[in-house]
Amino acid sequence: MTEANFDELATVLEQDDDDLKTDLPAALAGIEDDIDTLLLEHPDSFEALSLRLSTLDGIADYAAAEPETVDRFLAVLWGGLGLISENVPEVQEQVTEAFSVTWTATDSEVTFHMTSEPDTGTVDGGPGLLDDPTLAFEGETDILFSMLNDPDFNPVTAFMDGSFELQGAVDDAMAYAQMMETVTTNVENLN
Repeated sequence: MTEANFDELATVLEQDDDDLKTDLPAALAGIEDDIDTLLLEHPDSFEALSLRLSTLDGIADYAAAEPETVDRFLAVLWGGLGLISENVPEVQEQVTEAFSVTWTATDSEVTFHMTSEPDTGTVDGGPGLLDDPTLAFEGETDILFSMLNDPDFNPVTAFMDGSFELQGAVDDAMAYAQMMETVTTNVENLN
């Protein structure tokens, strides 16, 4: 990708929801092949992408209309979080448990997963499901995406309200959430 591509992505991420939905497919094209540059030279765009898609109104309908764009976003997000975990010692120190986690939307075809590897202190993930996960979340697409990076999302309240279903131990889910908070808040420490 060129600098112009990253500038276009930054511009698209500042647009209102309707324009973002229209322009995002082109802006994300090829970005999964250059996650290093996105994170190292444009960390604000990586964070903005994560925030915008985690809070986008009508994400289930958007996923139905643009499944490749949503999968590309998930690949970029988890690829970026993996890169952070590979290169930030503070994150590696917090990845102390092996998790395999899946998310399945009930109102769209969206599925995604993540794994953590305590021996290397890293996380990985992307679109699709895993067999026999430690934790499995199921709920509406907007709830699952809110779990990714919505600053207003409270997982305990959402769970108690029945906004999503959890298969697996609640203690594991809490430990996973604490670990991922460390990963997601360390974008700026990648340099």
